[in-house]
Amino acid sequence: MQSAAPWDAIVIGGGPAGSSVATYLGREGRRVLVLERERFPREHIGESLLPGVLPYLDALGAREAVESAGFERKEGQTFVWGRDRTPWEIDFRELDVHPYAYFVDRGRFDEILLRNAEKVGATVREGHAVTRVIFEKGRAVGVRVRGPGGEERDERARFVVDASGQSALVARNADLRRVVRGLKNVAVWAYWEGAERLPGHKQAHILTTSVPEGWIWVIPLGKRTSVGVVTSAATRAEREKLGAKAWYEQVLRASEAAWPLLENARRVTDVTGAKDWSYRARRLSGPGILLAGDAACFIDPILSTGVHLAMTSGFWAAACVHSALDEPRHELFLRRFYEETYGATYRELLTQVKAFYKAAGRRDSIFWTSKQILRVGEAVAPELAFLFITAGLLRNAAVEAPHDPAAQVRRELGERAKIPNEEPKKPFSPELPSARSRSRIVSPPLVWRVGEGGAAQLVSVRAEGLRLRLVRHEPRSLTDRPRKSYFVLDLVDAGRQPLGLVLVEEGRAAGAPLAGVTPRRAGRLLVTLVPYPVRPHDPAVLAKLEQTLVGLVAAADDPAEPMLLRRVRARLRKALRAPSVLPAEITATPSRAFRGGGVAEPPMTLVFRAKHAESAVPRVYLLLEARLPPELVDIPILRTRFCDVWLRPERARDGRLLSDVPEVRSLLAEASAAIWEATRAATTLPAAFAAAEAALRALTPAGYAFEISGRLGISEDGEPVPAATGATDGATIG
Repeated sequence: MQSAAPWDAIVIGGGPAGSSVATYLGREGRRVLVLERERFPREHIGESLLPGVLPYLDALGAREAVESAGFERKEGQTFVWGRDRTPWEIDFRELDVHPYAYFVDRGRFDEILLRNAEKVGATVREGHAVTRVIFEKGRAVGVRVRGPGGEERDERARFVVDASGQSALVARNADLRRVVRGLKNVAVWAYWEGAERLPGHKQAHILTTSVPEGWIWVIPLGKRTSVGVVTSAATRAEREKLGAKAWYEQVLRASEAAWPLLENARRVTDVTGAKDWSYRARRLSGPGILLAGDAACFIDPILSTGVHLAMTSGFWAAACVHSALDEPRHELFLRRFYEETYGATYRELLTQVKAFYKAAGRRDSIFWTSKQILRVGEAVAPELAFLFITAGLLRNAAVEAPHDPAAQVRRELGERAKIPNEEPKKPFSPELPSARSRSRIVSPPLVWRVGEGGAAQLVSVRAEGLRLRLVRHEPRSLTDRPRKSYFVLDLVDAGRQPLGLVLVEEGRAAGAPLAGVTPRRAGRLLVTLVPYPVRPHDPAVLAKLEQTLVGLVAAADDPAEPMLLRRVRARLRKALRAPSVLPAEITATPSRAFRGGGVAEPPMTLVFRAKHAESAVPRVYLLLEARLPPELVDIPILRTRFCDVWLRPERARDGRLLSDVPEVRSLLAEASAAIWEATRAATTLPAAFAAAEAALRALTPAGYAFEISGRLGISEDGEPVPAATGATDGATIG
């Protein structure tokens, strides 16, 4: 049997991810159907939440209900880990805005969220198990569901969100799940009554302690205490020999940190076990479908990230679906944004968890990893970086500027975050909404290829409530020319290092000549070769290269045909694919190589402070940005294989260009040379960023001293903005 009318969205699963999606969409008036195979409340592991859940509860309108449920507040986590058995802690009370979380009964907590979804208009059917997702012509169009009586029916929808938890309906059936090496663990747990608490303020902490077999959690839940052991496959033989119950109690009794809390308590439930493998689906979306929560990915619970990840995915999945329903032509880009955003959150938390295991209790190593993830340089002490990340506040979708770590850190840590307030105005930023507006920029600039021939655009994502809009950045410099009157090619040498830019434009519509170079005529077209600055060039090779390019462009343009640059570009690219067509093993870079840093690798700022207060330029900012399509940006002060380097501000206090200030010119020459040499051996964008940062930190230029580096992008008025190069008309696409 088939439903009479399609839903806007069907959500598989009523856990935190599914109920979040349903709440957000239902509140926007969407027709949402939630299909949950169990009946709530139902028992579920994962009682320890993070402070980062609080902004999501506010966004869902469920904070008051959760507060009134009487759950205990969680104020931190105490670790007894590795060889050094001295307890240490993270204290959420050090956070300015979200200084606590909760210990919850997941049965009651999850039911609160599900009923909240019903309250705002979502249709919830419990006891209904989805048996498969229906696809037509490669697109998800609905689901087949089995009701409580065993009857089956098809429900159709414009979008399906799989939030089915670790059963992962879609990922399992499509063989998308990939297990994380080294984190194939098993969890064994039970509930106790009469357990002691940690002393003092730590009685509101979860205890996490390592043991030879793995590690133990002790979570206070009022009268009850959740106690679990996470172990690896190496203990399988012993567990099978002793039995789960005997093995579990043996491990607890041997723990000098956990057993003193339990020796006068009694276990009141059976011992339960389950796989605790960390995994991720290779893809998080497809036409008409998104994966959310544990159905998409799962991380070892040592830092209690499960509900936080679920609610993060719920927010972005709902925003993606809501926006794609209004603008179907943007669905592919919106799904890419969802995958990048949620994927970056998952990878960063997974990196922190892996570091925790690998460090074997060495706090300095754990904290150093936190600094590397947060990427705000020396602005935050390592232990505060660890606190911030493990609180679930990095890339939190429900707070302002989720893509801007500096803004989030400044909000939670206040003056303890030593981030410079003085920042140059970014000429390449979208029109910013007022502070009172519901609009907010939620991404750095992203490359989007649309239209004829896959023309590249640079867009940021702006959230207006739940609606995601694409804000187009207008390129500058090269685009001081009529649209569709030119195209550009990027050339690299035999070592894949950027060599120069080729501008091909119609002779009748040519713009102003580029500084320092002369265009050459090729039939009806003009060809301009612009060697990239800083790197060494062989004049003879450049002359031969220019001559060859002029001949190739002329051959690609048939005077008997109407002028169509798209056709000329296609013919030229085909000619350039032939071996040895250009001298000295020079080749054209494929367009697909220019994707920018996306959500995961936003621009990095390095700040140099003048040694003398009376300097004409008190601070010099070097901005490192992942390479964008060359037709979208000006020519930077330095172009490397993976990133471009830009200089800010443009002018000194007295109005001079920075290049006319001797001490800045000297700094720029040293910095450019250092970056060029340091990044030549890099094979990835993160490696290039790291190498450039290390090289600049080691500089000792006359007149300036290195101050700070990291993702520090803010505007002069303190509003978070995506850092990039160029200008924008603030136009919203769609």
